[in-house]
Amino acid sequence: MLKPEQNEFNAELLLRRISEGMIPMHNLIGIELVHIEADFVSFKIPFNEKLIGDILNRRIHGGIISAAMDAVGGAVAMLNFKSFEDHLSTINITVNYLRPAFQKNLIIEGRSIKNGVRVIFTEMKAYHEGEADKTIATGSASYSYKQK
Repeated sequence: MLKPEQNEFNAELLLRRISEGMIPMHNLIGIELVHIEADFVSFKIPFNEKLIGDILNRRIHGGIISAAMDAVGGAVAMLNFKSFEDHLSTINITVNYLRPAFQKNLIIEGRSIKNGVRVIFTEMKAYHEGEADKTIATGSASYSYKQK
């Protein structure tokens, strides 16, 4: 069940519950919640052969990175939720691929840069686990946010 047993709404608890396997796409690519704090979320994608998109060079498909960036950007935006009935949808996402993603675990970080009344803006970064100084991709996204 999505709603926690407690009566008081908690956006972080909701995000943790969703990250425990409620979204089929997240399960498909193996997204794991690593860290949550105010306006920041990080996910891990453990390497899996099914993530390969470049079979000659054995590199992770860029669409996996893009999907994970949308997921982490949406997760950061969800930290603004005030109730179980709030809604969020992606308006726009831009991903800049800077270097290839090899056969290693990925870390995808998201940070909120502006929380408006109806639109939330985020920025994201992807890198190999343990190599935060070697950015694979950067991204930015905007999300439509509707409170109930």
